[in-house]
Amino acid sequence: MQLWDKILQSAILGSERTHFEPVVEDALRRYGIDPEDPLPQVILSGAATLHQLRKLQLELRPLEQPLPEPASEEEDAQLLPLSSLTQLQRILNGPYRRALPEFVYLMTSRHWVLPPEFLPQLLDDSLNDPDLWQSIRPILGERAVWLISQRPEWRPLLPQCDPADWPAAGFETRKLIIAQLRRGQIDAAVPLLESIWDDLPYRQKLDYLQLLETGLNLTDETFLEKCRRDSRKEVRQKAIDLLLSLPGSQLLRTLFDHLAPLFDVPVKSGIREVKLPEEIPEAALMEGLISTKKDKSKGLKLDWLIESVARIPAAYWQERFKWSPNVLVNALRMSSFPNELIGALGQASLRFRDVDLSVQLMRMLVLNDIPFPESLDWQAVVRQLPAADIQDISDTYLQQQPGLLGEQAPVTKVLELGLYPWSKFTAQRIIHDLKQWMAESKTFLWNLWHYKRLLETAGYCSPVELFDTFNADWPVHSPVWNQWAPDIDRMLRIMRFRMKMYSPKK
Repeated sequence: MQLWDKILQSAILGSERTHFEPVVEDALRRYGIDPEDPLPQVILSGAATLHQLRKLQLELRPLEQPLPEPASEEEDAQLLPLSSLTQLQRILNGPYRRALPEFVYLMTSRHWVLPPEFLPQLLDDSLNDPDLWQSIRPILGERAVWLISQRPEWRPLLPQCDPADWPAAGFETRKLIIAQLRRGQIDAAVPLLESIWDDLPYRQKLDYLQLLETGLNLTDETFLEKCRRDSRKEVRQKAIDLLLSLPGSQLLRTLFDHLAPLFDVPVKSGIREVKLPEEIPEAALMEGLISTKKDKSKGLKLDWLIESVARIPAAYWQERFKWSPNVLVNALRMSSFPNELIGALGQASLRFRDVDLSVQLMRMLVLNDIPFPESLDWQAVVRQLPAADIQDISDTYLQQQPGLLGEQAPVTKVLELGLYPWSKFTAQRIIHDLKQWMAESKTFLWNLWHYKRLLETAGYCSPVELFDTFNADWPVHSPVWNQWAPDIDRMLRIMRFRMKMYSPKK
């Protein structure tokens, strides 16, 4: 009887009704397994050992294709130094995860590539961590792309499909083909969909329409207009949503023609008295252009106004009223529905990826200490801003407003996100003000709890050359020092770690 069969028999019968024969005990000892250990431990150790032996006995298929030549972009690349590889492992394991974007930036700027032996584990981890995958893609190189194609489990990371397989492909493969075409051959996707559209169930139609959001352009308008006449309301609404995300579409022009006269009103006492429509356009109600699930206290007319503004690109306001993004933001801020319309304007900036509008919107809110409207996905708006604009907005605010930052101040929330490097001015100002407060304070103030979060973010976002300044002159004899010491130490440890990223040992 083979060793594994004997171990399995003992597992089934139990130790009270069977025992290992001397020959089996000798075999177990040869594999480093003590037969005197408890039976469950012997079974698990035996299973692990024999499984590895079975894998070693598998006959590997010879590689039929030649190994790829190094990609041109990798010919001059250098392997990541061992000390930096150790740092990357510490980042990925958790303690310094927020340093990953900066680490990736340093790698790409220095033309470093990951050692080949590090790639498999990184690709395995990326399968279950989309954020990790998006972060590391710039540092993988052509070697990793080739490696992904060799293992089926990794292929979802970089799905590759042949459009020629479309006629015989299943639904999932066809989705991959459409997604791939929309990233490159944009106009080739819709003809494929038209060839099968009438026979599709509505749920599949919705999935395909979702994929058209990538690369949406005016050549899609005819197909989307056809989808507006679909028998299912869900398909019609999705087609309408796409048409209203398409600058230049006839539907978007029609919507703005209904909307614009409501804003063509004089300003009285500094307020633009935006009018509500006398009647909501019938098509808006029939085709689902407004949500009927919103707060009924506002009324359907205001709902229609808000949702319509959220669908209008800034260029339309410029064309009709000569309002630049800055003028547009301030015009709606001084309107009769400021919170609602500013929130809608933020949605429009995201829908059309309008960076200039996002900058002007965030500048107005932060510099005037206006709370973010509930309907505004302000974090998404901040992510759309260039780093230089975030730094300029933060610096300008701190130059105008002395003292500690309030927890609910928009600038505090933006800085806490830690999405961009802080300027020297902002970093020094925040740490200096905290040191000064600690030196003068007698009691811990709970309304400054947000500064603990700011300290950690300062560790990741402050220029590393400020380490010596940040490490000195803390009021260690202050009555509140003990409450802040762990957070200050954490900030300094993060900065030390980042300093090593910039000066790795060879």
